[in-house]
Amino acid sequence: MNKKISDIDVYHVLDNYFKQLDSVSIKSDGFFRQEDDKDRYETLFM
Repeated sequence: MNKKISDIDVYHVLDNYFKQLDSVSIKSDGFFRQEDDKDRYETLFM
């Protein structure tokens, strides 16, 4: 049974995907970035 994917489904999947990316990058900042890089990163995006 083939179900056509609606725009809303696609948006929902992409939204969840980007939320996961955000949480991963936030978690990895403390481990993989040096403090200066972290400050620079926050200045760019906040």
